[in-house]
Amino acid sequence: MGRLEMSDDCIQMYFKVKGPLTQFLGRAHLCRAQLYAPQCETNEEFENCVTQYMKAINFAKGEPRYYFLVYNASVLYWQMVRPFLKPGYHHLVIPSLSQIINVLNQTEEEDKAWRAELMLELLECYLQAGRKEEAAKFCSTAAPFVKAHVPQKYQQMFSVMVRHELMDDLQLREEKKHSISLTVSYHINMLKAMLLLFELARLSLTLKCEGVAYDCLSDLKKIGTK
Repeated sequence: MGRLEMSDDCIQMYFKVKGPLTQFLGRAHLCRAQLYAPQCETNEEFENCVTQYMKAINFAKGEPRYYFLVYNASVLYWQMVRPFLKPGYHHLVIPSLSQIINVLNQTEEEDKAWRAELMLELLECYLQAGRKEEAAKFCSTAAPFVKAHVPQKYQQMFSVMVRHELMDDLQLREEKKHSISLTVSYHINMLKAMLLLFELARLSLTLKCEGVAYDCLSDLKKIGTK
């Protein structure tokens, strides 16, 4: 109904009274999180909102009959966080999103496609934030899960792993042997990497950055694709 002030008053009254630890406590935190939804892109507003979502999730994960609140919180959280998925903000999302994925795994959330979607988004956040080592480490557990339970999304993850060299090339080559689509994906992404290296080498020579150009040529020699 859009009566935010009234909603806030009700929530404040609820938390002033020490009630029983039921699902309504988790729901109250979700309501408060939505009331705290960031109106602008500031770290403080974002963190205040995320804190309420995490309180709901941490409460619900301790009781199997409340696991549905974990799922609900993850969906509402993701709706809130999407505007922050742009340059300069991905690092803000990583701590909370990684925790949510861990809890969904702990509670063995049945919607595996949703878990895989969040895993792919977290992987992208790691890469956009320049945290390649963490991305590679995350792939070691996320990739097998996606491959086993949501195979239709595995090619997307495989392409990212090839493009950003998140797995040993020998492992990637072995992996692609089992699928024509993965083989095609492997070569397309290797070609993209070659073209980028060529362009970077050319630009480096133009700017007289011989060291960078040398590194690019060295990397190109390592790529087995013609």
